Amino acid sequence: MSAPAGMRRISQRVAVCFVFLLCAPLACAWTARAGEVAGLPLPPGLACGDFLAMAGKKPDVLEFLGCERGRDAQISVLAARYRVRGADAALAEDVLRRESGMAPLVFVCCRWEMRKFGQGSFSFRQPGLSAARAEADGGLLSVYRVRMGSGDTEYYQRDEWLLIPWFYVTVLLDLERP
Repeated sequence: MSAPAGMRRISQRVAVCFVFLLCAPLACAWTARAGEVAGLPLPPGLACGDFLAMAGKKPDVLEFLGCERGRDAQISVLAARYRVRGADAALAEDVLRRESGMAPLVFVCCRWEMRKFGQGSFSFRQPGLSAARAEADGGLLSVYRVRMGSGDTEYYQRDEWLLIPWFYVTVLLDLERP
């Protein structure tokens, strides 16, 4: 005796749902990896590291936290991260403004940050990266972008910076053209 037509449809739907539930985590994991850039090799001679120290532009008060590959506005980048105590942030800001042309920080809403188009930049060819390679890339691999800001804070006067535990600096190296 066969099952009624309605029961067959329910059984088929349950089977489809079961297969979907089994396969969904695999599909999600594969999709998440599709956007990652960590597996792609770096161009020859290029390395992630303390970019400011390599270029001789690092203020002594900056603490290097690390460097990692990531994305910035859909562009693959190497990002070196630093921090500086609030009491020393004005000194770090002065050095970075002088060395990179970074705009002064402004207080917006609830944090210190750069104005739009306020990031600085500097050119530097990493050790081991040939002049021909840098020239072939139109200098792309030698232009570093500099950003600085604080986390959320209630202190909106510059003379209160010493009360802010940390300010953060990020130096970005684009790995592709926008």
